Amino acid sequence: MKRQTSLTAFYEVQQIVGFRQTQVYEAFESLQNATNSEIADWLDWSINRVTPRTYELRELEMLEFSERRTCQVTGRKAIAWRIKRKRFVRCVQI
Repeated sequence: MKRQTSLTAFYEVQQIVGFRQTQVYEAFESLQNATNSEIADWLDWSINRVTPRTYELRELEMLEFSERRTCQVTGRKAIAWRIKRKRFVRCVQI
């Protein structure tokens, strides 16, 4: 029964995660532990494009708090995030 529950959860997440969330998730895969500014720099996006995607991934329990440290981009103290839930199927861009 647990297997069916896991499969159901997997398919629900697959439906929810969009193209931009996937791009941010993949940046976290590459960087392992990163602040929003580091992700923005990595993707060459504005911070205002990254922060909502990070929040959405945290709400889906795909990212979690890693540590509070000096950001390599801004030089200020910031929260770094890391992947909590491993890999998901990428969604196609709509």
